Amino acid sequence: MSNYEVEIRQIVPFQSEGCARANVIFRIGPLMVRGAKIFEKGEERWLSMPARRTKNGRWMDVIQFVSPQDKERLQRAVLDQYDQVLKNRLNLLEIPF
Repeated sequence: MSNYEVEIRQIVPFQSEGCARANVIFRIGPLMVRGAKIFEKGEERWLSMPARRTKNGRWMDVIQFVSPQDKERLQRAVLDQYDQVLKNRLNLLEIPF
């Protein structure tokens, strides 16, 4: 991934009370990834890749990073953009009508 550009295409925050915070669509080079999610529990936030349930009921990521540095780079880019989305939503709520 180091040689590829990362572009966050869409972040849609959820209106739920659970740990899932938003759905994410992003592009890495020629690949478009849909179904990634932002989760938050306590003080920790992370990006979860699209996953599928195996026959034994466990979840397995469909996309896996070979390099921890690449995974961290993507996660940081997505979480930074998510912070901007939240900030912009709060700014819209503060506009007096």
